[in-house]
Amino acid sequence: MRTTKRNRRAFFNPKRIAGVGCLIIVLILLGASAFLYTRIRSAFETATGGVIGGPNVDTQDVVVERGDIVETVTVFGQVQPLRTETLAFRFASERILAVHAMPGLLVEEGQPLVELDRAALERNLATARDKLQQAQDALEELSKPDPVREFELKAQLAEAKSNRAAAQRALDAFDAGQGTPQAQRAEALAALNDARAKLNSLENSEAYQKQIEHLQWVYNIAEVEHGPYVTIQNPSEVDRDKEWLLRLDMLAREQDLENAKLAHDMEVRAARLQVVQAERALAKLDQEIALGSPAVERAKLVASIQTLDAAIIGLEEQLATLDGETDPVELAQAEADILKAEYAVQQAEVALAEATLVAPFAGTVIEVNAVADTVASTGTKMVTISDDSALQVIARLNELDVVRAEAGMPVTITFDAFGPETEIAGRVEEIPRYGKYENGMTLYDTTISFQSELPVRQGMSANIRIPQGVREDVLLLPVAAIQYGIDGPFVMIVEGDKVTNQPVELGVSDGINVEIIEGVSEGQTVRMMLWGPYRGGVYIG
Repeated sequence: MRTTKRNRRAFFNPKRIAGVGCLIIVLILLGASAFLYTRIRSAFETATGGVIGGPNVDTQDVVVERGDIVETVTVFGQVQPLRTETLAFRFASERILAVHAMPGLLVEEGQPLVELDRAALERNLATARDKLQQAQDALEELSKPDPVREFELKAQLAEAKSNRAAAQRALDAFDAGQGTPQAQRAEALAALNDARAKLNSLENSEAYQKQIEHLQWVYNIAEVEHGPYVTIQNPSEVDRDKEWLLRLDMLAREQDLENAKLAHDMEVRAARLQVVQAERALAKLDQEIALGSPAVERAKLVASIQTLDAAIIGLEEQLATLDGETDPVELAQAEADILKAEYAVQQAEVALAEATLVAPFAGTVIEVNAVADTVASTGTKMVTISDDSALQVIARLNELDVVRAEAGMPVTITFDAFGPETEIAGRVEEIPRYGKYENGMTLYDTTISFQSELPVRQGMSANIRIPQGVREDVLLLPVAAIQYGIDGPFVMIVEGDKVTNQPVELGVSDGINVEIIEGVSEGQTVRMMLWGPYRGGVYIG
């Protein structure tokens, strides 16, 4: 008995009782929600026919009919001018004197937009022509005898003959015992002794030591004067300035000390180099004397005389042929200079002709980059102008739609500014071979041409319907007759005074009518809600 009571108490514990209670409450709420949803939906559909808008919305009954419908793809685009041109100076580069254009300005063909400094361009042309004349004169001078060249050759010949005479005298003196290796060794030994004396003087210079000691003392004084200002806590502005000036002075004294040391070190190195060179020269002479240098020295003097004789012969030949043909290298260089100068003149003439940038056609200025009193560089865009007399639509087709469009295909265009009931005909003109990747998709800017009497303006939004095929003899209803509920699309079937909701399956649509695949029969009456005026199959409101 005690065991049975214990089991009952274990079964009806507080947690289990609370769980059962929560479950009962949830079931009650679900039942109430379903009941209220059914009543509200029934009342709503009875009052409004199953659509939002209330019982006061006007309606119109239409009959399900058979007919043909064109399947279309609707894309969006923007009106742009057929002709837009960005103007720049192709050859001229000069200061911008005046800018006559501004965004939105209407211009006529040939109207000045940007003017460069014509006077500067004229000066450039005059300079180029002057250089051309100089090049032509230089070429002409090449065919005439050159008195300057003749004078130079004669001077060189006289110098060569003088050197030859000096060399001959040196050879004669050598043969007489002057300028022998023994005499040269004595001179080299004297030079070595002088170099060593100079090096010893520099290395043991008392004047240098006194100079270094003085500069070191001056630097120490500057360092001592600067030191206290570095340790000042929270220095004033005056203290900072004083510390800065003292630091500059200390650094200058330190630089003077280092410069003096460096200069002395450089002098010592130079003196040591002179000693080494003198030692090498003396050793070379000793070696030459040991190898029989007199014969070698005499051979050198003879070779020098022979070299000078050859130079004299060459100079005499140049003088003899001075009135002959022009050097072909110089002639080619002169002709190249003329071609270069002629090209410069042509460039300057073209730049002068381009001094004023004019409108190539009548249109509207849409962008101005030129700034007065700045230098215009060649190729830099100055003004952008568009021709608003001929417009086009640039439609942005994604990669799924572009494969279904073809050049020459007729399309239907509507503009947001004039309403969907205003349609005009257009044609696909050009489909680019490549697209632009934007926001996760590839878009192709496709050109659509059109002709219209509407006041269409650049920048207006356009909707383009591109036909994809025709569905023949199918059940059709206006798009506005289709309603959408929780279970999908449906229509309101009218049978006498009774209106019932009938689910339907939809096919293709051209934006006005839609194909009904299943759900209604030909001849049935369907009620649609009028949200605005209904004209031509489109509601305006």
